[in-house]
Amino acid sequence: MASDHDVPSTSRTAAERYEELIFKMRTQPVLQKAGESFPYTPQQKKKKNPDMVSLSDLQSADNRLGNTNWCFCGNCVPMPTTTESICCLEEPAIEIKIPEGGHCVTECQHFDTHFTNKEQADLNLKMQCWNMKKKPKESEYLRGLRKASYRCFTAWVYGYLGSGIRKPIPACAVKAIRSAFPDPKGKYIGFLSVCDYAAEDMIFE
Repeated sequence: MASDHDVPSTSRTAAERYEELIFKMRTQPVLQKAGESFPYTPQQKKKKNPDMVSLSDLQSADNRLGNTNWCFCGNCVPMPTTTESICCLEEPAIEIKIPEGGHCVTECQHFDTHFTNKEQADLNLKMQCWNMKKKPKESEYLRGLRKASYRCFTAWVYGYLGSGIRKPIPACAVKAIRSAFPDPKGKYIGFLSVCDYAAEDMIFE
């Protein structure tokens, strides 16, 4: 004798079969010993809170401000933040770009021809800001050249980074690029995280 839980006959309508299936699912017994189905449950590692830093980290960071004791190449200058206070010899991806016998990434020929050469920087700016209809005023133009050179330097070192990922540039490279395209009033914004300003302002430093 057929029970109420047998597979419904084909003579039933689709709606009836659907209702019966829903009933079976809702009245299904609770699985016993469900924990044995997964004998090993990986534990999620707690991520370190970026806002929590140790006293030693703070002291180490503070020691970089107002001096160049952290510089190994001899070409860095004091920077306003600890993020910017880095030397080219501290970053392996940049260090391998230094020519044999050299001491700084700015000594690389590629650096001179691609990042501090005005003609090349102007071309880089035009390619990055292809919708720009006319040359900006001088201060904004020079700022655009610096930004274009910073971007090209980052691409040269790290390749593809993806959206929203930014890398600080070593102080020696920043110094060289700023010297090549100086701000008329000597005002520089410095490194900004991706959330510090609107996307339309990204051509500027």
